[in-house]
Amino acid sequence: MVYNNNSMDRPLDRGQQYRRRLALALRIILPLIALAGGATLLFAWLSPSVERSRLRLAVVEYGAVEAAITAAGTVVPEREVVLPSAVDARILRVLRNSGDSVAAGEVIVLLDVSEARAQLARLVDKTALKRNEQMQARAVLEGQIAKIDGAIAIKKREVEYNEVKDAQNRAAWERDFIAANELKESSMLLARSRDELAGLEKEQEIARQTGKLQQEGLALELSLLHKEKEELERQIALSTPTADRAGVLTWITQTEGVIVRRGDVLARIADLSSYRVQGTVSDAHASQIAVGMAARVQTGTTVLRGVITAIQPAVENGSVVFVVGLDARDAARLRPNLRVEVAIITGSRSRALRVRRGATLWRNGAQELFVVRGAEAVRVPVDIGMTGTEYYEIRSGVQQGDTVVISPMEDHSEQRRVEIQ
Repeated sequence: MVYNNNSMDRPLDRGQQYRRRLALALRIILPLIALAGGATLLFAWLSPSVERSRLRLAVVEYGAVEAAITAAGTVVPEREVVLPSAVDARILRVLRNSGDSVAAGEVIVLLDVSEARAQLARLVDKTALKRNEQMQARAVLEGQIAKIDGAIAIKKREVEYNEVKDAQNRAAWERDFIAANELKESSMLLARSRDELAGLEKEQEIARQTGKLQQEGLALELSLLHKEKEELERQIALSTPTADRAGVLTWITQTEGVIVRRGDVLARIADLSSYRVQGTVSDAHASQIAVGMAARVQTGTTVLRGVITAIQPAVENGSVVFVVGLDARDAARLRPNLRVEVAIITGSRSRALRVRRGATLWRNGAQELFVVRGAEAVRVPVDIGMTGTEYYEIRSGVQQGDTVVISPMEDHSEQRRVEIQ
């Protein structure tokens, strides 16, 4: 039997043997690694976890809860004085700037009141002319009354003469010394003289009444001129605008040389000893707020209490403007135009089961919270009642002493339980 020395069944060298063993090992190990990784991922999906340091936790407790509507507010001086121009004048010089502090009695604007002084001089002349007219009317009346008085005196003597004459004629007629027509004539003369006397007396009364009314009218016109003159004198005395109290200029006209009319605003002075808050809230809450409601104002760590004192009836740009009167109006932290947060208190409970406000989950129209139980957080449905700026009222679902997660948990909204590491 002959053997072929070139047969392929000769032993392999060591390098080939190592490579074969390595390939065989990789075929076995790699699938095992992939299987282990998949199992780990599956386990992690089935048992989600979250680090405790990333959670915000709160303890359910009993305490006060206030339902509130949040709004934006601005601190404004409680009292702001407007300084108007007392007369029509030209601005000569503006002495202060907006934002400057001013003392009571300090001059802030100089006005040219030469036109007002000229008007005052014309009023003085007009008053003098009216007084002269009054004196002339009085003199005319006195002359007219004197003339009528003289005519009445003469007519009275005439009546007396006719009375004597008529009496003599009546006595003579009774003795048949004169004819009846002579008696009749004397009687008619007496009656006419008496009628003329009565007419003069009536004319005298009318003249006196007319003169009185004329004098009253002139006196009224003179009085009005006097009042107008006094008012103009007062306006000229006030024509130099001065601060009537210590404060800060929140606005002042800056245009020199222009003409201002009586009543035009020259400056606004704020009294910084007390403040109030002007807030705005969406008109969606307009029916929920009312004058007298309590409010809480917060700036930084400072919290101030107050009440709504006024609500503007008009809605502007979808917002309702209201005013909060503060209990502590002179708080040291308050400054003009300071932005603050306002909470309008719509309801409150002095003792309720509460938890600090945070994120909640909504599922099928109901709210849920994650409650910490041991080393995991369990999703629990809760009934949330009154909602405040700091706390929720919990009606059911959790108990006093429970610890709940108030940080956002949307990433675990599909898990019933989450492991806490």
